[in-house]
Amino acid sequence: MGIADAWLVLRFELRRYRRWRPLRRWLAAAVLTGGVLSAVAFLMHTEANPSNRVMRELSWSGWYTLPALMGCAAVMGLTPRLVGDRSRYGTIDDLYLTELHPLGSVVGKVLAAWVLAWVFVVAMLPFSAQAAAVVGITPLQWLCDVACGVIVLPVVSALIARLQWRVVPLHTPKRLRPLELTPFSATLWALLLWVIYLTLYTLGTVPIAQPLLHLLSLFLPFGAMLMASALWEVGSWQAPMVLVIIISALGWAIVLCVATAQWLGWWSQRGYKFQRIFGSGLYLGLVALTSGMVAQATPTASTEPIYYNGLLLSGLMGYWIAHLALGLYGVGTHIRDGWGVVMRKWLLLWATAATLWGTLAWGVGKPVPLGYAVSVAFYFWSLLVWVQVFSLSTIIRQMAMPNPREPSVSTERIKLELYFGSHASMVFAFFTAYVYLLLLQVRTWFLPLYYLGLATPLGGLLSARFPGWVYLVYGVYVFGIAGYIVYWETREGYRASSR
Repeated sequence: MGIADAWLVLRFELRRYRRWRPLRRWLAAAVLTGGVLSAVAFLMHTEANPSNRVMRELSWSGWYTLPALMGCAAVMGLTPRLVGDRSRYGTIDDLYLTELHPLGSVVGKVLAAWVLAWVFVVAMLPFSAQAAAVVGITPLQWLCDVACGVIVLPVVSALIARLQWRVVPLHTPKRLRPLELTPFSATLWALLLWVIYLTLYTLGTVPIAQPLLHLLSLFLPFGAMLMASALWEVGSWQAPMVLVIIISALGWAIVLCVATAQWLGWWSQRGYKFQRIFGSGLYLGLVALTSGMVAQATPTASTEPIYYNGLLLSGLMGYWIAHLALGLYGVGTHIRDGWGVVMRKWLLLWATAATLWGTLAWGVGKPVPLGYAVSVAFYFWSLLVWVQVFSLSTIIRQMAMPNPREPSVSTERIKLELYFGSHASMVFAFFTAYVYLLLLQVRTWFLPLYYLGLATPLGGLLSARFPGWVYLVYGVYVFGIAGYIVYWETREGYRASSR
């Protein structure tokens, strides 16, 4: 569906950008920058003391991954312009009112950004080939590494395309709060990610570094180049990274493109099922693979902290991914689905907990007590319900208030904007409180505040080593607060209707 439209959009965009002069200037600047970085890396690699492993490895890895770096910068800079329909004379806001299929249009633009990025990748290949020759990498292995980096580029493009629509344009194609990146800012962001990943790569001896490197290599092109020849090991199970990278890149690119098309007003039930089933499977697979590697790399015999922190971080990321790619847009944001979205988020959280427990028990051989696992999952579930109730309460109150600034704003748009305003802030607040309360345990002179934190609903975030029944108590505590909010809003609504 939409294949012909995708091909039409791809040809149209390539023809439009083939003679775009800023692209040529950007390419020239990229070649110049790559040459300078290559010369600096060569000098650092050759002049560094042979015993200085960190410096030599850092310089060589940066030199070797220049094609992926420039390809990533090109994709990050071109995708907002392509998907935003920008031209020399402004933004074309009515392109999606044509007969082009939304999915075909999105896929065509993502493919156009990917193909245009090949020019930057090819321009950097001589520098990378020199780096491969210095350490004796065979040409076949070098080509395989470059191919892995190129395969990951559509994931970056599809993610940025999805972020062009922070709010659903239900009745108008106008883009609300888009993610805008210029060629200069995109290059700076790519350089920042590149430096962070290479720094983590040089610290590969740290136990937690290897799981993070494997996970990030599925979404960062330069990470895919460096890790293409590695193995992903979970217990006795092994898989080549090339296979994992290909499956993950193609899967997430398709899911994100479908999510973007839904955001444009496609509203396909088959698309929703694909997002929820296939996307959730990809997400749970990443949770299993990453938690398995973390458990193997952690020397401690106790697995409760691994399960606890894994469920906390996976829950936070899953909450964001559920809205971004899985079609679970939250309370009051899609009138066709109603409360089914709320319960599907509950199901995703419990499925994440079951995946973590099963991976630790059967994949790694480090089982977590079942009572403890259920208690922790119950507590995090109560926090999720609390966030959803708080968001719904905020939406109800805002809809009851007049909006003098935008008198013509639609009810659906208020709901959608409030969704991000309340949910995102609450998730950030939970994560900030978690880090802050952990610091309280380190600084003993904050001990009174630590005990004060135990009396709050976030007291269960203070430690991963509480007995299981403690998390059950905290879960009931949080459910009581959420129930009181529901009772209060119901009573206020009844009073308002009776007036």
